[in-house]
Amino acid sequence: MNNFKYNTRRNAKFSFIVTVILLVLSGSFSVAETSTIETVVAENKIAEKAETKSESLEPTKEVIAIGGFDVAAYHLEGKAILGKGDYTYVWKGQTWLFSSETNKNEFEKAPDKYAPEYNGCCAYALSEGRIEKGDPEVFRINDGKLYFFHDENRRARFEKDISRSFEKANKNYVKLFSIKF
Repeated sequence: MNNFKYNTRRNAKFSFIVTVILLVLSGSFSVAETSTIETVVAENKIAEKAETKSESLEPTKEVIAIGGFDVAAYHLEGKAILGKGDYTYVWKGQTWLFSSETNKNEFEKAPDKYAPEYNGCCAYALSEGRIEKGDPEVFRINDGKLYFFHDENRRARFEKDISRSFEKANKNYVKLFSIKF
């Protein structure tokens, strides 16, 4: 009886592992979080299709920048706004989405001005010598540059001594990413 219990548990674990491997290999499951224009556009189209029930879903497989948020909107409108598949621009190998033609045109004129600093990583984590994904909805514009934070708590800690935090984040960014300013 004990042997049967052991084999059943062992078989269940083996089945689970095989299932996860098959899901990963088939593309139905992803270990890393990625945003693609396919998922963002498909989600938007599904919502629209629920209303109109006539549009077909034909998304592309391009990787989109910062989860589909409109980077120009942070500067021009002061808030995080999701872009639309109608207004896109490819820059540095990523597709950037915009909420309007105006925002897209502004970005095209000066993409470095609008793109987030630190490749969108959390500024606070960098000031501490770590790399964490920044949340596009938790941001700060400082001296015309866009910075993301992992959460509100990290942004508040970063802002307590902002000069020192930026100094440390810049130093660690160069060290961690081997990039010179």
